[in-house]
Amino acid sequence: MRGATVALMQERRKRTPQAIVICAALTLAFGALLGRALRERGEGEGQPVRVAMAPAGSAGGGERSLPEGGGSDQAQTGSAAAEGSEASAGSQAAPAASSAGGAQGQASEAAAQRSSASMQGSRRAPKARAGAPADHSLPKAHPGSQSPSATGPAAGRLPPIKHVFLIVLDDQGEGAAFGASAPDTYLARTLHGQGELLRDYYAVAGSALANEIALVSGQGASPQTLEDCPLYEPFATAAAGADGLRSGSGCVYPPGVQTLPGELAQAHSSWRAYIGGLEDAPAGASASCRRPVLGAADPYGAPQPGAPYVTWLNPFVYFSALIESGECERQDVAFAKLEGDLRSAASTPALSYIAPDLCEDGAPGACAPGAPSGLAAIDPFLERVVPMIERSPAYGEGGLIAITFDHAPSSGPEADTSGCCTTTPSATSAPGASGTSGSSGAEGGGKVGLLLISRYVKPGSENAIGSYNHYSLLLSIERLFGLQPLGYAAQPGLLAFDASVYNNYR
Repeated sequence: MRGATVALMQERRKRTPQAIVICAALTLAFGALLGRALRERGEGEGQPVRVAMAPAGSAGGGERSLPEGGGSDQAQTGSAAAEGSEASAGSQAAPAASSAGGAQGQASEAAAQRSSASMQGSRRAPKARAGAPADHSLPKAHPGSQSPSATGPAAGRLPPIKHVFLIVLDDQGEGAAFGASAPDTYLARTLHGQGELLRDYYAVAGSALANEIALVSGQGASPQTLEDCPLYEPFATAAAGADGLRSGSGCVYPPGVQTLPGELAQAHSSWRAYIGGLEDAPAGASASCRRPVLGAADPYGAPQPGAPYVTWLNPFVYFSALIESGECERQDVAFAKLEGDLRSAASTPALSYIAPDLCEDGAPGACAPGAPSGLAAIDPFLERVVPMIERSPAYGEGGLIAITFDHAPSSGPEADTSGCCTTTPSATSAPGASGTSGSSGAEGGGKVGLLLISRYVKPGSENAIGSYNHYSLLLSIERLFGLQPLGYAAQPGLLAFDASVYNNYR
């Protein structure tokens, strides 16, 4: 009996080293595969991967950050070194397992293969993180919001744009402004060479004011805003409908109507409107948030000698919420203040709304006898403004310049009242889908085009994938800043800018 016991103990002592070697081999193989999976996941999401590290001879653990992915030489070198270590681990594990011999060696090899297959199967394309604006990802799904199209590795992710400079010109169509024979060569050639042109981009109504209101609030047009509100009267409306939409008549929206500037202020972000002509204030007139007396005829409905400001190119004075909160007085300022605000990123707002006066905005009629008009007046303005923005620290840290026209001509040989993408423009009409193409027959403000300039779009490119309108632009800006869509910007099926537009962001 004693002899049998001794023999059994001796046999166990022989097998113990083999078991230890097998366990070590499996641990090395599994650790290498796990490290590689974590590293690939971190590189795919563009974030550091934190891996718990236990100091030698200690039961505790620390952390170290693996470098971000993105194609740098350092990252590629680190990846190559890690892959080399995995190969080394595998080559060490193989002879160790084979030295164990017999059935245990075959079992360990099969276990390692199953572990590898499991790890490979668990690797998936990284998910876009939703919610936090700091991650520049899409905000949480909202009724009427659009799911991002899967068009490449950046699908579902938005570029880290921190400052949007929206330049709104007046009363020109896409063909005249961006066509092959366009006289505004700085806009149509030079600036297009720096950015991306969305030709299939539409206004939503037939007047300047109605489109500007749509751009900053998502509201539809009223009969009065379609006439640029010659009488500065309150908006007579019933209670707000779906998504805060108001139907009725009038000009000045009640305090409950939300705006993009209001959203930014509530989110502790910033905005400013730089309005041409405000600096040339008549005696007794305000140099900011200039507006008529409520209920009175608009004395600024047409340019005056030496004072080219008109109220209907300044949409922010038509929202009681901005006026009563003091936001309009503080942030709706003369165009001349733009240069000073651009001196530092801290003094540059997240949203800069830039509207030249009637002498420089491209409108067909001359603002004064002998003054340039139409497209000939646009280039000198843009030649001053765009380079000034591009030289600014704010643009350098993540800027987007968007240049468009409020609407196309509604009469004359260039008349265009086509539309796309959303509803009829009247606030007195019920919403109704009108398709996604300019040929859908939808009534709108005509094809006006949109030029985007940023490091996140390819210079000289054109987008021919989707159709967009002013509500699309509002929605896209809201998504960049993590805000909820307003009014018609929340309609189902409305396209927002995604990887197909941000075609230089990966």
